[in-house]
Amino acid sequence: MKKITNYILLFFCITTIYSCEQDITEESNMFTLKFKHLCNGTPVVFDTLIYTNAAGNPYMIRNINWFISEIRLLEEETTDPNSVNENNSFSFGRIILYADAKSDIYNKARFADIDGGNFKAIMFTFGLPDKENISDRYPEPPRCDMAIPEDAGGGYHYMKLDAEWLSENDTLKPMNFYLGRGPIYDQGNVVGTVDNSFRVIIPVHFTIDNSNSPVIQITMNVEDWFRNPNIINFDTYGEEIMFNQSAIRAACENGADVFSVSK
Repeated sequence: MKKITNYILLFFCITTIYSCEQDITEESNMFTLKFKHLCNGTPVVFDTLIYTNAAGNPYMIRNINWFISEIRLLEEETTDPNSVNENNSFSFGRIILYADAKSDIYNKARFADIDGGNFKAIMFTFGLPDKENISDRYPEPPRCDMAIPEDAGGGYHYMKLDAEWLSENDTLKPMNFYLGRGPIYDQGNVVGTVDNSFRVIIPVHFTIDNSNSPVIQITMNVEDWFRNPNIINFDTYGEEIMFNQSAIRAACENGADVFSVSK
C-alpha cells in the first residue's frame, strides 16, 4: 500500500500524522484536489429561497460544512468499495479534510511526492469513521463547530447543511440537515451510536508523474441528498434529523448519487 509523504494545505483544514511544513520541489509528483458545490446544475446560491426539493419543499441553503477521510487513488476500475485491492491504490493515510462551501479561504488541497501511476478512480469516506471520530480532537474553530453534544453521542458531524424551508403551513423554519453518527436510545437516554460514514468511489482517469500534475474537482450536487433512493420531505423529517438514526440513515443512503468528478 502506497502512502502520501508530503502535502501543502491550500483549501481544507487537515488533521494528519504528517507535517505540512515541508519543502516541495518542482520534481515532486503533484496532485490537487478541489471541491465545488452545485444545486440543480449551477453553483449554490446562499441565503435565497429559490430551491425546491423532490418532495416539493421550497428551501434555501445557509451553509455546508463537511469532512472526508480515508482518501485513495485507485489503479483499478471498480465501483464496489469492498473489492478494492489496497496494493493497487495510493493512500493519503490519516489525512482528514474539512470543507466550508461558503468560504473562499478553503479552496483546494495540494499534495506532493505521490507515487506516479495511471489512476482510474478516487475513493474516500464521507465523514469520519468511528476510529477517527473522537470527541474533543478539534479544540479550535471552525472544526470544533462540527462537534456533536456528548448527550447525543459525541464525536463530530460528517456534514452540517444549514438550510431553511417553507413548511406546509407557509412558515419559514430552520432545517438542520446534519449527518453523523446516529444515536441509540434507551428510555430517552443515548446509550450508543451507529457509524453512518460511507465510502464513495468515483471513476476518473488521470496520470501522475513529473510532467502530469492533475487537478481533480469533486462536486457535491446538493439536491441529490434529498431524492434518491429516499425522498426527504422536510415537513415529515422535521428540523433536526441528528437525533433520529432512521432519518440519518435514509439521508446517507442518498449519498451514493451526490458526488461527481471532473478534471
